[in-house]
Amino acid sequence: LKAAREQREAAVFCHGMGERLGHKVYFAAQEDQDYDFIASWIVGEEHHFAAVQLKEVVPVETNPQASIEAIVAGLTKYTDSDGLTVAIHLNQKGRFEPTLLRMPGLRIGSLWLFGGAAPDQSRWNLWGNFTESCLYRTEFSYPD
Repeated sequence: LKAAREQREAAVFCHGMGERLGHKVYFAAQEDQDYDFIASWIVGEEHHFAAVQLKEVVPVETNPQASIEAIVAGLTKYTDSDGLTVAIHLNQKGRFEPTLLRMPGLRIGSLWLFGGAAPDQSRWNLWGNFTESCLYRTEFSYPD
């Protein structure tokens, strides 16, 4: 079910980005060595694309050692990926405080985190961009 799970995560992330940008964001599953899908959106006459690598902080029941910090530290392996967007799905219960996240020197285009904001996953949060100094949270509803 990995492919179905990743497509759901891609759809939720793109929906949240669409809410953030004020434009519909589409995706195409096209896995390559550095990315899992391509996001696409149109602003005016300009068509934008982003190669996106999905990561997941798995539930504690699956891996008690899983953490956001460990995933972010692992992103240092991308040494020449200035155009890469990384989206981390927070799939653990608990509270996330974005200002406490320590950022090593990353050489990626952007870093976003997203996760459920309600127990029934009807509401979601999107945080980012962590490669910039300003962090914003966007709350959005699960798409119908």
